[in-house]
Amino acid sequence: QNIDALNHYQKGFYLLEKTSSNEELIEASNCFEQAINLDDRFIESRMLHGVVQGKLGANEKAESLLKATLEIAKKDNYPQGIANAYNGIGFIHSAMNRYPMASEAWKNALKIQKNLDDRLKEAKMLSNLSGCYNALDEPGSAKNYLAQAIRIQEEIGEDRTLAFPYAQLGNSCKELLDFSGAIENYTQALSKFTSEEMEYWQGRVMILISEVFSN
Repeated sequence: QNIDALNHYQKGFYLLEKTSSNEELIEASNCFEQAINLDDRFIESRMLHGVVQGKLGANEKAESLLKATLEIAKKDNYPQGIANAYNGIGFIHSAMNRYPMASEAWKNALKIQKNLDDRLKEAKMLSNLSGCYNALDEPGSAKNYLAQAIRIQEEIGEDRTLAFPYAQLGNSCKELLDFSGAIENYTQALSKFTSEEMEYWQGRVMILISEVFSN
């Protein structure tokens, strides 16, 4: 792995995880692009470059980048890269409200990921599927996928990353009119977002909590 490419990738990844503004997204995109220029087969950087384009609203560009990433990963016979590319494609389809296509992409990613040694990524893909099924108005399926994700994260001691699954579980409970369950899980999510100083997501969850109380 080109060390300079890896450094750019790590900086972009940090910015993407903590981002609260378009300026930081653009900076993250530039970091991933620099990494790709130094190593044009850096699949992870290609995938996140595509995802950031989607977050910036350039969905068609994002989809093109991610499909190209998938082809490169297949040619290189790189299973983790293939899973990552499908995962990114799922994000873009979801952003464009193509939820059945997003579900198919994430299921393809999950099928590969289950055979690889990274259970945290498996949990994240299960969480993605949960969000997708919430959007498809299938909260029962959403809760099932999410329960699997939370179980994996508890088993591997990744409590720090449970904020998003708890928030999504709150969404599923809300859809099922289980308002006490929604408040309980949103509160768990808020606590973890607060401890990680993820201010943007703290605000989002606080809005969700206020919406539940208004019911």
